[in-house]
Amino acid sequence: MDTSEADSLKRILIEAYNGNERIAVLENGRLAELYLGADGSGQILGNIYRVRIQKVLPAMQAAFVDAGPEGNFYLYIDDALPPSWKEERGTPKPNIRDLVREGEERIVQVSKEAVGSKSPSASLDVGLPGRMLVYQPFAGGQISISRKLDDEKERLRLKQAVTPLLAGTEGVILRTQAEGASAEELGQELAYLRSIWTDALADTAGKKVPCLIYQDADPLLKMIRDTASAELDELVIGDFTVFSRVKRYVAAVFPDMLEKLSFYQGKQPLFDVSKIDDELHRALQREITLPSGGSLVIDQTEAMTVIDVNTGKFTGKAFGDLEETVTRTNREAAKEIAYQLRLRDIGGIIIIDFIDMKKVANRERVQAELTAALAADRSPGSVLGFTKLGLMEMTRKKSRQTLSHALTVPCSLCSGKGRVLSGGELLYQLERDLQQMVRLNDIEAAVIELPAELHEQAREMAKRLSIELLLGTPDSHQPGSCQIRYAGSLAEARAKAERMK
Repeated sequence: MDTSEADSLKRILIEAYNGNERIAVLENGRLAELYLGADGSGQILGNIYRVRIQKVLPAMQAAFVDAGPEGNFYLYIDDALPPSWKEERGTPKPNIRDLVREGEERIVQVSKEAVGSKSPSASLDVGLPGRMLVYQPFAGGQISISRKLDDEKERLRLKQAVTPLLAGTEGVILRTQAEGASAEELGQELAYLRSIWTDALADTAGKKVPCLIYQDADPLLKMIRDTASAELDELVIGDFTVFSRVKRYVAAVFPDMLEKLSFYQGKQPLFDVSKIDDELHRALQREITLPSGGSLVIDQTEAMTVIDVNTGKFTGKAFGDLEETVTRTNREAAKEIAYQLRLRDIGGIIIIDFIDMKKVANRERVQAELTAALAADRSPGSVLGFTKLGLMEMTRKKSRQTLSHALTVPCSLCSGKGRVLSGGELLYQLERDLQQMVRLNDIEAAVIELPAELHEQAREMAKRLSIELLLGTPDSHQPGSCQIRYAGSLAEARAKAERMK
C-alpha cells in the first residue's frame, strides 16, 4: 500500500490478531470509525427473535419482553407503533397496552445493544438488510428511501420500480446503493432476502418460545455491507485468513469492488502505517486540543454527554475582535465535536457548552457548522439548537457501547471515577508489539510486566509466537498497564528477569 495516497481517499483497513478483528474506516486521511471485537461474541444487534411479552408498563409507555438466554429486552412505544401510525405524524400515540399484551408471542429485532445497566432495546419494526434495500416483512407496503438520495426523479423511479414487487404486508427501505439500480436488480435482491426470511420462519416454526429466528451477518461482513459504496477507494486487509473470507463475500455481493481489495504484507503493522493508534489514544482522552489552541472537554455519563468548549491559548489577537475570535473557535470546535462523536460512537443526549456569543447570527453560523459536519455520520443525529441558557442541545442514535467502554474498564484505585485499558486491550496491544518484534528482530524471549490475571493468556500468546515470555506484575499503583522490559535472546531475558526480582 502506498502511504503517500491523496488525503481524499476513503479506505477501510482491517487488522486481525488471534481472531480479534479490528476494522478502521478512514476518510480524508483520518480515522472516522472503528469497529472492535468483530468475532461476533456477545453481539446481538440486528438479531430477530420470537419472544413473549413479559410485562407491560402503561405509565412508562414501554414493555419488557422475554428473549430467553439473551435476558429481557426493552420495548418502547416508538418501537411498537405500526407503520400506518408512522405515516400519519401528529396523531396522538396509543397506549402501549393497546399494542402488546402480557403473555402474547411477538417477533422483535434488537435495535440497540445493552449499554451500561440498560437492557438491549427491541423493535417490532423488523428488517433484513441487503446491499441495496432492507426487506421489511411487516411494514404494510411502506416504501422508504434514504435521505442521501436527494434526486426527486431518481426517488420516484425507484419507488415505481419496487412497488409492484411487494406482496402482502411487505415493505422496503431503499438504501443509497440502490441509486441507478434496475427493477430487475432490485427484484433479485428482494427475492433473495424474502427467501432468507421465509426459510428462517420455517426452520424455527416448531421451536419453543422464546427463540432466535434470524442472526445478522458476521459483524465484519455486515460492516463491509453497510459502509461499502461507490465512494470507497480501497479495502486493505492485514490477515490472510480474513482476506480470503472477505474476498469470497465481496465477489458474491460487491463484484465491482474486487479491484479495490488488497492484502497488506508490509513489515510494520497495518494500523501503525496509517497512525490509527495515535488517533485512538486521542479518542480516549477527556480533553482534546484544537489546532487553534482551544480545547474540548468531553464528559460521558450514563444519562448524557456534556462537552465544554474553551478558548485555551487561542487569544484571537490577529482578528482584534473578541466576538469573532470566539465564533472562529466555536466553529472549529463544532467540526471536531462531530468527528469525536462519530469516532467515539457517543449517542443519546448531548449538551455542548460553546463559548458565549452575543450575536444571534454567530450562533446560527456555529449551529450550521455542526449540522453540516454531522452529515458524514451514518448514525442519525439531530441538532435542536441553543437553550435559553446558551447551551447547544443535540441527540445522536445510540446502538452500541462507546469506544471508551469497549477499550477500557473502571479504575480500581479511584473507585471507578477513572478508566484504564481493559485486559483484552492490553493483550491485543502486547501481541501486536511482540509479533512485530519477532518479524523484524527474530527474538527468542521477552520480559513482560503484565497484570497477574492475564498471565495464562499471555502464555498462550507465547506459544502462538514461538517465543518464551518471562512474566512479572506491574506496580500496584499502575492499574491497566503492560510494559515490555526486554526482548531479545533467551539468556539475556532470563538474566534481566532475575535482576528485576
